[in-house]
Amino acid sequence: MTYETSFRKHVFKIKEKEKLTYEQTSKRFGINIRTLFRWKHKPIDTKRRNKPATKINMEALKKAIDNRPDDYNYERAARFKVSTHAIWAAMRRLKTSHKKTLKQPKADQAQRAIHRAQIKHYKKEGRPIIYLDESGFAVSSPRTHGYSQKGKRCNGHHNWQEKGRINAIGAILNKKLFSVSLWECSIDSDLFHEWAKTDL
Repeated sequence: MTYETSFRKHVFKIKEKEKLTYEQTSKRFGINIRTLFRWKHKPIDTKRRNKPATKINMEALKKAIDNRPDDYNYERAARFKVSTHAIWAAMRRLKTSHKKTLKQPKADQAQRAIHRAQIKHYKKEGRPIIYLDESGFAVSSPRTHGYSQKGKRCNGHHNWQEKGRINAIGAILNKKLFSVSLWECSIDSDLFHEWAKTDL
């Protein structure tokens, strides 16, 4: 266990104030007597370095994170010709955090507001609300996280309509899932309407 420099100084301050021996100080604070002798000669903790990066251009790294936030650290390490640990330590100096928010490029906030208003109106009329959704398993998987400075969002784009998917349709009524169907082809309007007529 590493003790802070302030605590080391406090121990010796009490030792001098109460005129304790090393053995008495060891028992008082529960610290090995050899540790106390070592602190006497080296009261400052030198295991933690406080020095700037020497192998990595921090400004270049900051720009690289902004331009390609979802890169893996080993990829950055290869470009900067340093170890992965060196990249990790440098990114800690920049106070980055690992995060990402995916956005649907075709999302329309105005249409979403209209849809919410309709749902609210139907619930007041006592109509049953059935939620339908189409999803699938993509052949290619997007990188779900990226790095950015703390306090700054990390956004990315992913096309949910990309080819090479096993598509699924399902419905939920009163929190119960039913009528789930799977297809290895794209779900067009004809297939959707056929599913709604025969399965839903």
